[in-house]
Amino acid sequence: DFILPWAAGLFDGEGCVSHQKGSYIILMSLEMTHEATVRRFRQAVGVGNWSVRAATTKDKATYTWSVAGADAATVAKMLKPFAYTK
Repeated sequence: DFILPWAAGLFDGEGCVSHQKGSYIILMSLEMTHEATVRRFRQAVGVGNWSVRAATTKDKATYTWSVAGADAATVAKMLKPFAYTK
């Protein structure tokens, strides 16, 4: 199946891994202006929150997938075999 390697490549290039300030809670997010791609990523990994920042006169709308804690650890383990950078 190609979907997890695709998701890992997308996250490698466009995703963000950080931690909650003052703790060891892992945060992962992916933000893009292409809604269908972010939705497909969410479908591929099976978990995560979804948010939209509305378009302004200067910027396009952005679509964000995010997870934290145990869900972030699960996604990281899922993508790790296919990840190159992160």
